[in-house]
Amino acid sequence: MSLQPSEFAKIILMITLARLIDNFQKKETLNRPQNILILFLITLIPTLLIIKQPDYGTAMVILVMVACMLFVGGIKWRYIVGAVIALAVLLPVAYHYILPQHAKDRIEVFLNPESDPRGAGYNIIQSKLAVGSGQLWGMGLFNGNQTQLRNTSNENNRFHFPSN
Repeated sequence: MSLQPSEFAKIILMITLARLIDNFQKKETLNRPQNILILFLITLIPTLLIIKQPDYGTAMVILVMVACMLFVGGIKWRYIVGAVIALAVLLPVAYHYILPQHAKDRIEVFLNPESDPRGAGYNIIQSKLAVGSGQLWGMGLFNGNQTQLRNTSNENNRFHFPSN
């Protein structure tokens, strides 16, 4: 078991932002631009440090967490719309110019697992086959056609990969 410093950062950031949002709500100043900027800067510092590790998944979790906290806290819709527009503009830029190639490859395999069926896409494809062949009620414990590396190319199975 390992514990990353970013796990502590998530908890500390959540508690800090919850306290600030609560204080801003009590004073009815949450939707002031300077207070939104303060919350943004407090979020930006640990997020950039986590991206530097690089741990893009944890950074995304933090951003979603902060967005949910602000939404529940009562942020105005204009800020939400502005953030969505900024995200729509920045995502393609970040994808093409900031993300390293291995991160782009992981995104590609996630969106199209068949692009690497014997490598990074293997588990995704196998899970689709298992769920697809079991349907709603499944095939029973240890009876699935994807368990224990059994041969899945029998005549009743319509899901198989041709061998190369």
